[in-house]
Amino acid sequence: MRKYLVLSGIVLAAIAAQPRNASAKPPRLGDPVELMKMARDDLPCITFAQPFIRVSPNGDKCIYIRRTGGDYTAMLHIRTFGPPVAEHAVPAAVAASPTYWTWGFSGRSWRADGLRVGYLMVGSKDGMADQEIRHRLGVGYFDWTVPLPQQSGGGLDLGAKRSHTSVTYACRGTALWRAESDLRDYASCRVVGPNGVLYKGRGFAIHDLSPSPDNRHIAWTEVPAPRRRRRGAVPGAAKEAAARAGVKGKADPPPVGTSTVIVDTKTRKVVRRIPLSMNVCGPVVWAAGGDVLCYGDVVKIGKLYRREVKAMTVATGDSKLIVRDAKAVGVLGGRLVCNRGPACTQTVMMGSSYMPPPGTDPRPQTDSIVLCDLDKDAEPIPLRTGAYAQQVVGDALIYAEINGSHVIVWKVKLADDQPTRNGER
Repeated sequence: MRKYLVLSGIVLAAIAAQPRNASAKPPRLGDPVELMKMARDDLPCITFAQPFIRVSPNGDKCIYIRRTGGDYTAMLHIRTFGPPVAEHAVPAAVAASPTYWTWGFSGRSWRADGLRVGYLMVGSKDGMADQEIRHRLGVGYFDWTVPLPQQSGGGLDLGAKRSHTSVTYACRGTALWRAESDLRDYASCRVVGPNGVLYKGRGFAIHDLSPSPDNRHIAWTEVPAPRRRRRGAVPGAAKEAAARAGVKGKADPPPVGTSTVIVDTKTRKVVRRIPLSMNVCGPVVWAAGGDVLCYGDVVKIGKLYRREVKAMTVATGDSKLIVRDAKAVGVLGGRLVCNRGPACTQTVMMGSSYMPPPGTDPRPQTDSIVLCDLDKDAEPIPLRTGAYAQQVVGDALIYAEINGSHVIVWKVKLADDQPTRNGER
């Protein structure tokens, strides 16, 4: 009897020592619901793997980019999913480069209540249509409480000394944040929030504003002036431009290279500055709690350029590699959603003059949506091949995929098969 009890205890101990989710299936996508369908030719090709649609927080409407004709210009459109379905061109918006509109989607386009959507708009102080678009970016918004014929676009500071380079709403409430940068001389820049100027600097431009979920911090990317402009700069021109822009008092010194910056919204102090190796790295993604920041960088490994997504703990500054050859999109179910593959970034970043022998290139050859665990060192879980994640809305993923001559935008929830402690889902 004693031997039986001992053996039974050993068996029970072995069972208890096994992981609770050892037999659990990996998370997967549930049944998708079609949101919209458009002709493939109507979608600007360079924005397909980039954000081209932004759905409201409650999922009943969206703003998206649509090609306007045979040239490479695009237009912003609005759509209500109905019934009935209705769509219109955004008032006060004009045809522009798809890259320009992508800038406008770099932040949280929708206010938390879903009644207003903000974007970068084209404007000019003197009305000259042949000026470079990047030197006349303002902030526009579409207010759902105002009838369509009465929409004015709500332009803010069009023709100002600095051009707007990013606009975003806070994760909660109605606060609007915007970045202003001098893209002609790179003399000055600043971030303006609900309580006035949060931050100012010189020698670089600010892109991709991203507030944390608790609104305690806000992050962005600082991009220095291109080298060709530095070589050809007129002596004293930057100083004169800074004086014209009205930069007074102390401002942060010009950075050496591109970096991701994290600022405390209450103290207005820089908490972290993360050096990056390339200028174009995309917006950051905050984890659900607001204590972890996921950012991208393009690094050269051997003879190949590889995009890396890393996660940094803001409090300690510790970071670790999450996934390679991918671009972070959002957080779903406590995990990081990424687009992975050759189309997740510009070809110039992923390309290389070096051609590895067949079968030795570690970079993925196909595009897919993957799910990454921020807490564990685990391989990414593939969710969908041949598709591109656009946005995370609550507990749902918005993604697009090619279907013949059309592009279909889907909304789908994550079906996590991992059991809870009591065995219930």
